[in-house]
Amino acid sequence: MANPLELPAELLCKIFLLAQVHVAAEFVDLNLVEENARLAVTVSQVCQHWRSAALGFAGLWVYIPYQHQHHKRIPQIKEYIERSSGQPLTLSLLLSDEVPAAPEVTPSTFDSLGQSSESSSERIPEIDMLLQQHLEQAEYICIEEPQPRASVVVLYAHKPPCLKSLSLRCRSTSLDEHEYSILLPATSYKPFTSLEYLHLDGILSHPESVALASNLDNLSLHTFRFPLHNTLIPSASTLTTLTPGPRVLTLVEGPFRQVVFSALKTLTLVNNPHFMKWLDTPNLHTLNMRSFTYSNFVRALTTLIIPQETTMPKVEVLFVQLIENNDRDPMMIGHPWITPDVWMSGLCVALPKVITVHWDVHSTRIHVLQTWAGMLAKYGTRWAELREVIVNSEDAQKAVLRALQGSRKDLAGAIKIQ
Repeated sequence: MANPLELPAELLCKIFLLAQVHVAAEFVDLNLVEENARLAVTVSQVCQHWRSAALGFAGLWVYIPYQHQHHKRIPQIKEYIERSSGQPLTLSLLLSDEVPAAPEVTPSTFDSLGQSSESSSERIPEIDMLLQQHLEQAEYICIEEPQPRASVVVLYAHKPPCLKSLSLRCRSTSLDEHEYSILLPATSYKPFTSLEYLHLDGILSHPESVALASNLDNLSLHTFRFPLHNTLIPSASTLTTLTPGPRVLTLVEGPFRQVVFSALKTLTLVNNPHFMKWLDTPNLHTLNMRSFTYSNFVRALTTLIIPQETTMPKVEVLFVQLIENNDRDPMMIGHPWITPDVWMSGLCVALPKVITVHWDVHSTRIHVLQTWAGMLAKYGTRWAELREVIVNSEDAQKAVLRALQGSRKDLAGAIKIQ
């Protein structure tokens, strides 16, 4: 058996590549970047043979992490970037209050930050200068910080041409949650047009800002409020995947109107009962309702049965996750006209073509499954195309079978546990 320390450099490089966990999703994970960067350093220190192989393999050095305590390592980080030899980079920046914040936001401030000059460099932290020098290579960027800094401005001023994915996360160090608004004056900035994936967490686009991006493929929002006109509408014809978090509300000027998302295929709502009313999704294929409380689930279905609300005629896959919580019955919290039959009927009317439904229901909410299955038994023509029912427990399976009472012969054997 060959000594692994003496394997040919080409084979070693393949092993190094397989040992790294590469970006499989649209958004990069901070831990993934850290681990991949650590692996690159580790294999380069095993022996001289491995070091030669590692240093000559540019693809091993494309993961570049930076944390606020790493400011003394910036020369080392520059060295790693040089080893990447122009390969697309995956950058993660974890910043703290110790790093100087951007100056007061004014159009002139943004103009100066967007320029590569001595006067502007004095006001941009060193990590931002490093960003500015190597943005041409950036493919994935994840920035996590307590408040917006000059780094965001540098990104929008220089528009890295290879950038595919951008994640901006605001992590407040105070006990009070606070969200920060990004203002990029339209007189000085243009939206990203090549960016495909954008994730905003705790950061929102200022109503007077230029659109952060247009022509997005995937947008994930975990923020409190955002303006439709410069966040969603610029990508209405290209967006295929949309994920609004539990606190997302919209800022809309003028009368209510829905936005048509003709390309949207997957909508993932995270315990958000109100967001659907803003969307017209004629070609939606998959609706995911994740981490819903019981009352918010009922509120979401109530939205579907209000007149003038748009149905989702092409949805074929529905995923519902109901978590444990202490919600009271919705009939007791301001909705006396709602009965289980009413809101469950809304689900079937709005989604008439479901083929696969996946219920991940806490044991305290199995009664929701019983209501749904009872409705199928009562109105046999609803969800006539249903072919697969997936539940998360044996008790849930028994509840569905009991409620159906053998009325849907077409579902015999289709109710599975996963």
